[in-house]
Amino acid sequence: SVASQDVELLFMPFVAHQMKVMRERAGEVEDVMTPEVLASMSSTKKAARIESWCYKSEYFRKIRATYIDAGEAAQVFNSVWYPDPKYDLPLLGIDFLSFGKKKILCILDLQPLKQDQEYLDKYIEPLAAIKQKYPGLAGTMSSRFYDENKFFSKQLAYGKFDTTDAVSSELLPAYKEYLDYFLDTIKAATPETDPAKIAEIRALQAEYDQYSAERDPAVGLFSSYFGPEWAERFTHEFLFEDSEPVVKEKAAKVGEEKKE
Repeated sequence: SVASQDVELLFMPFVAHQMKVMRERAGEVEDVMTPEVLASMSSTKKAARIESWCYKSEYFRKIRATYIDAGEAAQVFNSVWYPDPKYDLPLLGIDFLSFGKKKILCILDLQPLKQDQEYLDKYIEPLAAIKQKYPGLAGTMSSRFYDENKFFSKQLAYGKFDTTDAVSSELLPAYKEYLDYFLDTIKAATPETDPAKIAEIRALQAEYDQYSAERDPAVGLFSSYFGPEWAERFTHEFLFEDSEPVVKEKAAKVGEEKKE
């Protein structure tokens, strides 16, 4: 860790597993160049460093991953897998955060592009058998930032832990199973050939980016460590590159929606 050799990089086993499985199962993977200023940054305010990686393959138009190491104060692993738009699959969303060893928050989901029942039955419901194995991940996400009925599923794995033991005993095996299910599903899927339907899927992915950029609470975390200007660039040029910065009036409206 940048803070001390004694501080564990809590979520690094997840990064290592993701990279290994991606190389083995996601088709022919290519690195996507990320501007150096966005790929790696050290804080001038606190002992903190952020590293990001981006890839693509025949199955995925974008696989991005980010790790924040701020010592015991914060450890964060965030990743989103965007299928190639010839596949109408959900996105795989991963957000694991630790603020000290007694405040750990974990969100893992196949984030549906649509909420119609046929789509959910096809892609989301099979996850129920996996999720029920992990009672510690059966929590409910707060509606403070997001509408759970938009780009989130009923099989979202959500956990709050006050010990790191649950990270290895519950979160890691659940993460491996969700990732395996996701890759099994996309490799079994029939690619769409209708240009209009492919464009529709691509537009839904862009809508996800805009929705997330306006609401993601992690933007505040990036700002506190690396400054607001860098956080703004990182949000719109790397994390959610199909998003546009919102004007102040719209941002205020989103803030009001969160309070309701």
